[in-house]
Amino acid sequence: MKPITTLNDSDVFPHKQAAAVETWSERRTVKIVLQNERGEIALVTNPVHNCHLLPGGEIEDGESVHQAADRECREEANRSIKQPVDIGIVEEFRARDGKHYITSGVAALADTPTEEDTRTGNEKDLGLKVNWYPLDDVLKIFADQNRRLAEGKIEFYNTGFNIVRDKAIVDEAVKRGLIK
Repeated sequence: MKPITTLNDSDVFPHKQAAAVETWSERRTVKIVLQNERGEIALVTNPVHNCHLLPGGEIEDGESVHQAADRECREEANRSIKQPVDIGIVEEFRARDGKHYITSGVAALADTPTEEDTRTGNEKDLGLKVNWYPLDDVLKIFADQNRRLAEGKIEFYNTGFNIVRDKAIVDEAVKRGLIK
């Protein structure tokens, strides 16, 4: 499958020198464009980076993409998913850590709310929370974050990649009519 896009350090931080990498280690992740019954989209944030991102994370051994999407949405958005649809993949080559990310984008509808806080310990420590926004606001949020990143106002390495990647996934979902 052809990726939605392929990102490297020069795409995200064009004014910084990237480290040379001889061997890349692979990391499979999933990001979810999750819509609730009002048509709003879930974005997660924390006070450390103060940016908004799609819910998601690492695909664990033995998990399918959709199983990982459901687990991550339960943890980060407090909702299970239904009717998941594959959007596509984004490849990222993050030189600082020598990681080749293969991120699967999934569009899904929010289903049953979780009854308990299932965030990981790290997510709780960072104060991760979910907010729901109309699509127009999501597009504005990502446009603003990409502008701030290009202006050098966002310094967090992984967050920079996440912003560019998540915008590409949302844009592809819109283009394919998976969200409105």
